[in-house]
Amino acid sequence: MLNILIKEFLAICDYLIRKQTRIHKGYLLIDKEQVCDLLDKNKYETSHNKLKCWKELGWIDAEEKRLTKRIYEGETGKYRPYVKIDMRRYECLKWLDGNS
Repeated sequence: MLNILIKEFLAICDYLIRKQTRIHKGYLLIDKEQVCDLLDKNKYETSHNKLKCWKELGWIDAEEKRLTKRIYEGETGKYRPYVKIDMRRYECLKWLDGNS
């Protein structure tokens, strides 16, 4: 199952990078609903459980009891929750996948 998680993580990150998703301080920022829609395309596990695995593996940065991290939006003056995907983890997994 780990291999499937890795392949899906890499595919989603590749897609988000192609779509020029916002990058902030080394993290891809995406709404939880949007990432859940992408994760639900492969039905081997629920998107919630996949995100929990991502968090435990350190692939995303999230608050203690959440799967998101609140980011301050300067233009609105409010905090907004995002799934923060660690670009360093993505790049490392991408490199490892290319060398296997």
